[in-house]
Amino acid sequence: CGAATRFPAPAGAATPARAAPALPLRLLAPLALASCAYVGLEAALSTLLPGYAGALGISAARGSLAISGFWAGLFLARIAFARLALPARAREPVLGASLAAALLLALGAAGAVSWLALWSTAIGFALGAVFPVLVVLAGDAAPLRRGTALALVVAFGSLGGGALPWLAGAAGGAFGASALMFTLAAASAASAVGVALWARAVRSSSAGQHFCE
Repeated sequence: CGAATRFPAPAGAATPARAAPALPLRLLAPLALASCAYVGLEAALSTLLPGYAGALGISAARGSLAISGFWAGLFLARIAFARLALPARAREPVLGASLAAALLLALGAAGAVSWLALWSTAIGFALGAVFPVLVVLAGDAAPLRRGTALALVVAFGSLGGGALPWLAGAAGGAFGASALMFTLAAASAASAVGVALWARAVRSSSAGQHFCE
């Protein structure tokens, strides 16, 4: 009997480490896709707008001003997002914003842009809520491994930030300014697709849990 008796561990003794839960890749992979597309779009617009302006016969100075307009739009949208206390975990703002930006970029692909700085500001304002919501969703997807989940999603954002400006620039160099903007519009749509896939994975996971219960 004595051998089977368990005594409490002495004070200060180390407790056995628990195995870290597995990362929910079904939830994080779509967010990584959305982050890759979004950050790539942000980086591409921040570097390629002067060249796009030149293709339209607009001065490089106005192209540089369009970059400032884009970032001003991001700033204003994020302030408004915080001010209005919108639900941070809602996917609708990201879906709507990404699709709105894709439409605005498609106008750029069609060459239907008269006021470049206002157009870029509108794109920035449309996209302002996207990355903050992606970060929140990534953290919520793995609450016990929040840091790892955030690092994964942000790392894929860096991948997009390095790849998309090159891809869009190559498309523009080979096929013209319209191809450049079409590539960026596709990236914005891909961000929306990533969030839609995340929402589908969440619904599937919830349904499975209810079934098991």
